[in-house]
Amino acid sequence: SHRKLVAENDALKKMAAKFEERDGVYSILRRKVEDHNAALIEQNRALKKEAAQNTALAAENTALKRQLKDENVALKQHMDSTASQLCQARVDLDNMRILWTQPGPERKSWSLKI
Repeated sequence: SHRKLVAENDALKKMAAKFEERDGVYSILRRKVEDHNAALIEQNRALKKEAAQNTALAAENTALKRQLKDENVALKQHMDSTASQLCQARVDLDNMRILWTQPGPERKSWSLKI
């Protein structure tokens, strides 16, 4: 009976040692998982910050596109208006002259011998 108890005690000690060993492995794994989770949380924060910056940049780009479109429309209108005020010129090669005609109701004309 004493031998049986000693054998049982030894078996329990071996089991306890295995559990301690497993507990050590689990502790290491738990720390690795916690470290990995902390890294993922930090990466997630960085991605959220980047996403917010991207949203702000997209809004700024949209505003700049709209402004550029408005400026292009205004410039085209100005160019059309200016073009209608410019003199029309043509070259008369037979008489070696450049002839200008000013637009408008008076339609002034003049020429330059070349």
